[in-house]
Amino acid sequence: MNLYDRYRAKARRNSLGLSVPQLAALIDTSATTVYRYEDGARKPDLLTFVRMAHHLRIPVSSLIEQAAQECRTFDSEGRNVMVAAIHVAEAMRAAEPGSERSLMTSSQAREAAREDRTNHSL
Repeated sequence: MNLYDRYRAKARRNSLGLSVPQLAALIDTSATTVYRYEDGARKPDLLTFVRMAHHLRIPVSSLIEQAAQECRTFDSEGRNVMVAAIHVAEAMRAAEPGSERSLMTSSQAREAAREDRTNHSL
């Protein structure tokens, strides 16, 4: 099971106004490697994938939920075990004092990407 979708990643990078060299600098790899991810010649390892998700402002939990759709393991009550685990983890995190959801709106993601471009201009 591979969560990396090269078409969606490229579209998201473009929608945030990040160039390939800028994204490469943010995820600590070369522009050539990012181009290879985007053309399908390579797939990012897990750490790079998580870094990309962070800088592309894609919640990793949404990627896990996509993977859960492929998961065919269910608990005794018929719930998908991966989805159930995500909900339990979210509930536990929300119950912690001072915790807040870290999801961004589209406008917040664009603003954060502008800051990334400014801080990593090439």
